[in-house]
Amino acid sequence: MLPPVPQTHPVGATAADHGVRLQVRDVSVSFQVKGRARTVLSDVSCDIATGEIVGIVGRSGTGKTTLLNLLGAILRPTSGEILLDGQIFDRPTNKVITVFQDYGQALLPWRTVRCNVSLGIERRLDKATVAERVARALAMTQLEAHVDDLPWQLSGGMQQRVQIARAMVMEPEVLLLDEPFGALDAMTRATLQDDLLRLQREAGFTVVFITHDVDEAVYLADRVLVLGGSPAAVVREVRAGLPRERNQLDTRESPEFVTARRVLADELGGGAQ
Repeated sequence: MLPPVPQTHPVGATAADHGVRLQVRDVSVSFQVKGRARTVLSDVSCDIATGEIVGIVGRSGTGKTTLLNLLGAILRPTSGEILLDGQIFDRPTNKVITVFQDYGQALLPWRTVRCNVSLGIERRLDKATVAERVARALAMTQLEAHVDDLPWQLSGGMQQRVQIARAMVMEPEVLLLDEPFGALDAMTRATLQDDLLRLQREAGFTVVFITHDVDEAVYLADRVLVLGGSPAAVVREVRAGLPRERNQLDTRESPEFVTARRVLADELGGGAQ
């Protein structure tokens, strides 16, 4: 018998113990498709607390990436507003950095690991500061032995570490990840999941990530938002109640993990989408 269903909350009711970092207020997004308006998201509202790790799941085509792009100010809403630290957020900032899924295309193949990581800061900071930040980011992502390698010389997992290091060097307050580990094998994915949790504990940034993997959503997130409907809205929030200190074996066997996974799988119609 499964234990009780994990705690769920009304949309927008988050554990803002350390204040709210991002706020989504009645946001809708429409695109023109063949001359006709198509609404992808409708009246989406939610708060994301400082230092929180939030997962976003939903069936394919529900607008997960659209919502992530809104949170990064890569896209502006058709109506409603996004707030960052209580202020209207409608243009990209170094406070909010996105790590994309396609690491192979995101890295410049002619630049070494060190030069790829320094790309975002090398023209706006002095050389000593750049060197210090790059060294720290490489150490945090365990890339010190590969500083002079080119991307094509690295495995997929190592290339994704370079992307994460390039984000870390910006010293972001919010890290957005679009299916960051979806293209990796299971062992590499598990390692990078734990790396992300470790980096978040060390740096304290807020994390919002998209995944098609229900297990990954429960393992990484403090809270999971489920997008559903057409046009899509946040139809459920699930909090498993897992401790921040997690490991791949014990955590995944815990009653809290198993129950949260069941709830999300049922919500999505049988599993990851």
